[in-house]
Amino acid sequence: MGDLPGHRVQPAPSFYTVALDYAGPFLLKDRQGRGYKTYKSYIAIFICSSTKAVHIELVTGLETHSFLSAFRRFIARRGKPRAVVSDNGTTFRSADRELRELHDFLNTSSNELTTSCTEQGIVWKFVPSYSPHMNGLAEGAVKSCKYHLKRVLKQCLLTYEGFSTELIQIDGILNSRPLCPIPFSDWEVFQVLTPAHFLIGTTPVALPDYQYDEVPTNRLKYFQQLQQIY
Repeated sequence: MGDLPGHRVQPAPSFYTVALDYAGPFLLKDRQGRGYKTYKSYIAIFICSSTKAVHIELVTGLETHSFLSAFRRFIARRGKPRAVVSDNGTTFRSADRELRELHDFLNTSSNELTTSCTEQGIVWKFVPSYSPHMNGLAEGAVKSCKYHLKRVLKQCLLTYEGFSTELIQIDGILNSRPLCPIPFSDWEVFQVLTPAHFLIGTTPVALPDYQYDEVPTNRLKYFQQLQQIY
């Protein structure tokens, strides 16, 4: 096994060098209630190479401007990265139609994305073909995100707002994963270092919700249904 890249082991601010990967598609509904229509959406997952902090953005299409909008939202909240590492899309060639759409998007948009980032002083690096292990950080973040999505959503269809709320809560869960124990003189106090410590100084805390597990779904309002899902 080769050595880790320098950006994985050298101290740096959060999201100074990020790994990026796409996940999806996921079906969303355009409104709550009867007669809704569904449309495809995708997830862009950014993960910090040095702290393993995760940032998840919901993208409503595979157009270049949709990703650049999500990238601008990421920069506005996490700061401008020095470099972005992503798959070049060729590993999607033998996959199904949805993954071929991802490949076509990455393949046709690579020049435009690189140019846009170069204008902002950001270096965009594509890993070699058929080498997903070289972007293993992002691949692992996608797997962890899907793990929670599949067990929470199951067959439920959410609106953009509901799905975005779910992704942000998964963002908080992934940023609460322990990295290493924090040594204390008092061994009865055991705490761990998490990626969230590099972002907000402590671990995220979720607001408590009412329990609606015993209530039929058709008797709940939409926000109560979301509470039941979460």
